[in-house]
Amino acid sequence: MCNHPPVHYRKIPSTPASSFDISSLESEAVTRLFQEVSSHIRGVKIEMITDRKHARSQKEHPAATIGIHLHSPTILFVESLSRDERIEAISHELGHLLLVYRFGLGLVGLRMPHRENGVEEYCNNPRVEESWFYLLGQIPNTLHHLVLVGYLNGKYGIKSTRHVLFLQRHFQKSGDEGSKGKGLSYAKGLVAFEYERLIGKVDRVINTSCQTECFWKAYYAAQKHFGGYSSESIPAPTTYKEDILSLLEDLGYQREDFVFFPRDSLDR
Repeated sequence: MCNHPPVHYRKIPSTPASSFDISSLESEAVTRLFQEVSSHIRGVKIEMITDRKHARSQKEHPAATIGIHLHSPTILFVESLSRDERIEAISHELGHLLLVYRFGLGLVGLRMPHRENGVEEYCNNPRVEESWFYLLGQIPNTLHHLVLVGYLNGKYGIKSTRHVLFLQRHFQKSGDEGSKGKGLSYAKGLVAFEYERLIGKVDRVINTSCQTECFWKAYYAAQKHFGGYSSESIPAPTTYKEDILSLLEDLGYQREDFVFFPRDSLDR
């Protein structure tokens, strides 16, 4: 499997960071959520990025999680967030970790070829492009959001207001832009599906007549395979895996080209 970070846990630029004490948020709900996550995966770290040189990219992606595939997750968030923003951002990332390590809803990646085929040949393959990794990151990202928004609110009273606002701004900005590569078009179709599930009709914010065939192919495939996902209907790991592989097949790919990780998150 190519060692590329999934997009849904976007890599924040490498900058100075300091360990963050979650109790400083003085939020009983976040503390309980952290304890629930920690009962399924030990050693979760939370760090605050203190460098302001990357203010623009940090504003667009104020929090992220790295190290999931290594069973060593670290949540990163930017210093500029207010207390309420930190509560939502950290809780959102903890929600992703809970879905991976408690519910077995792991991440998906491309399978490495047999050694005789060569890694160089693999990495030069046209299908292994940035848009591919964006798509493979967006699939679990979207599916997690269908569950965790309701889960966090229902069990902990933690809302996802800022995630919804970010999704709305991002979709309005990118919805009418052209996509470079099938992977990006497919990913946009998945985001459109998420938008409709969490916010409302996409035709209110983008020109649907300008979208590509790939966009609509992914959008309808997502409706077909993931339409029943919610906090009240969390899929079993085997169902989740099969649904993702079926979607990828609908998009024209071969299921044997993909693997899930962390490996034991789906071996249940």
